[in-house]
Amino acid sequence: MSPKVSVIIINWNGSQYLKSCIESILGNDYENKEVIVIDNNSEDNSVEIIKSFGGNVTLVENENTGYAGGANKGIGITDGEYVIIANPDIILTETYIRRLVEFAEKNEKCASLTGKLLKYDFQNNTKLNIIDSAGIRLDHGRHGYDIGQNQTDNGQYNTSRRVFATCGAASMYRRSALNAIKQGDDFFDSDFFAYKEDIDLGWRLNLCGLENWYVADATAYHGRTMNSGDGIMSTIKNKKDKNLQNGLSLRNHYLMLMKNENRYTLCRDFHRILFNLLKYILFYLFTSPRTLKSLLDAASMRRKFRNKSKDFFSRKTIDNKAAYKLFDL
Repeated sequence: MSPKVSVIIINWNGSQYLKSCIESILGNDYENKEVIVIDNNSEDNSVEIIKSFGGNVTLVENENTGYAGGANKGIGITDGEYVIIANPDIILTETYIRRLVEFAEKNEKCASLTGKLLKYDFQNNTKLNIIDSAGIRLDHGRHGYDIGQNQTDNGQYNTSRRVFATCGAASMYRRSALNAIKQGDDFFDSDFFAYKEDIDLGWRLNLCGLENWYVADATAYHGRTMNSGDGIMSTIKNKKDKNLQNGLSLRNHYLMLMKNENRYTLCRDFHRILFNLLKYILFYLFTSPRTLKSLLDAASMRRKFRNKSKDFFSRKTIDNKAAYKLFDL
């Protein structure tokens, strides 16, 4: 029998996306699956939409613990050999789950997988031939980004490859791999709440000698509501609304470095990491000074994250040179 897949949607006020997301998951040709929605105390009509699917979908009403906390809850209450964590603004093609499972079953070291994520215009209900993510890279300056994002899909990412991490919008994880990196009750780091938790988790999987893969023949569509690309004026107009989001992302970036760097990798790239920090400071100094407070928040959590690092590094299985090569993926 094919392995069971637990598909977990993390939702917060995503009513405009939920119906198409759930329908695409239920419509997948992979039969041995369960669908769970963790609703983080939505204030819209998300719950009513979820309930309309009856017994095909399990609703878990949760306090708002963010993406990380919601994912941890979902993983903890399911038992699938594989777990897919999905955003509500995702639409899977009908073969997405099957192709990821088939790839994982042939590659024992494969701990997380993502397919080719293309952009979706929900306003016009249109699939776009523009890449949203072909996996995540973390470079030597510790700049993390979605590979290929905003490029027209001309087949340049039609080859499967190992990547640093997989995008949390529609990633599949092997449960045994998640158990290998679990700290306390956390698979994803609950202190992150939201943003960068997918890169942090991928980094830890790498350090345990496991692998993250981009699977080219699995396709899904992503609304990427946080990155609409509507232009600089729209970005400036909505800057106040994005202060919290930018702050969490910046804070979590440096919490991630505190936890996963070692002296060898840090020293080799220190000048590039410092240069990027200065760029962030200058950018936010002129566009959103309040965002810089998040750096102080990160500093205040330094001791806690050093302890997390010490605990996790006792399980690290690759040497420092191999850890450094991860930034070339």
